[in-house]
Amino acid sequence: MEMLRPFGPCVMKVKASKELIRLLLTKAVEVRTTKAKENDHRNKLSGNLSEEYSYADVFTDEQQELLSNEILGRAHGYTLAASSLLSRPVTIPKSALEIDTPWVNFMKQGEWNPRHYHTGLLSLVIFLKVPSEIALENYKEDSVKKSLQPTAGMLQFTYGEQCEFSSSTKNIIPVMGDMYLFPSSLHHQVYPFISDAERISVSMNINRK
Repeated sequence: MEMLRPFGPCVMKVKASKELIRLLLTKAVEVRTTKAKENDHRNKLSGNLSEEYSYADVFTDEQQELLSNEILGRAHGYTLAASSLLSRPVTIPKSALEIDTPWVNFMKQGEWNPRHYHTGLLSLVIFLKVPSEIALENYKEDSVKKSLQPTAGMLQFTYGEQCEFSSSTKNIIPVMGDMYLFPSSLHHQVYPFISDAERISVSMNINRK
């Protein structure tokens, strides 16, 4: 586990279990092929993507338990780590938290997610599939590598104002299996990429019961 605090809010990076990644990826493909119309989630999201689907009514009770146990356990761990880092009691027990319906993002060439924030207490993203050519754009493509801010395909968190000896952004290079937890009110965005590839990620919000 790694707790990032490059500015005010805390951002936690952990690895999702192989079981959870397998479940989410399998169900993402299932929703895409059998429930694309009824689970289309785009009108509830900020993303400029052609495919974003809700996971509503796709998990068995056993699968939902696997998801809840891991995610709420991580959320509780986030509050514990934040309490230590902030030196004040902000811990929330796992039993006092619940997950809103997750959704999956199939991000393709030229698509993006503009700066936005979420509802809820905490939010998270899990990267399920990340083609290597997307990250390589930042080192190989002339339109990107010579920039002061090579951000092709990156997730970016933003907080506060830019000032001397400070940073108001944190860029994240997506890696398969990485999970990031952060306050739902924290502004973030995802930059487009030019590779003919598809990246798959899952997002969800966590609330107090």
